[in-house]
Amino acid sequence: MNDFNDEVKKIWGKCAVTGCKQLDILQVVLIQLDAGHDYDNALPLIPNLAHLFLKGYITFDENLQMILSEKIAEDQWRYLLPLSIFEDSQEYAQEPKLLTPDDPKSIEVQELSQYLEYHRMSIYKN
Repeated sequence: MNDFNDEVKKIWGKCAVTGCKQLDILQVVLIQLDAGHDYDNALPLIPNLAHLFLKGYITFDENLQMILSEKIAEDQWRYLLPLSIFEDSQEYAQEPKLLTPDDPKSIEVQELSQYLEYHRMSIYKN
């Protein structure tokens, strides 16, 4: 598993949402747990985003834009998400999109989108 995690971190080169390049703190999450270790089925995320994603409180739409679950009160999101991921640094104006991997040839966007659709339909809590 460590080799897989290291390779996913190398492919992305950063957190898939925040852009944090401190690879040793990133957690690699499988999007569809029963689909196995496929590079298109994994995202490197900072720990709080990894936890929110695995619990189904955040997901991504077909345009790779983050969706926030209504199961968490709107006023609580500012405590859970780093402000730096939002375009308007003063408030949570627009949910961020997934970033492009450093090695985009290693990721098939269509496959990634299919895994994210599964997450959206089966894991996401709304």
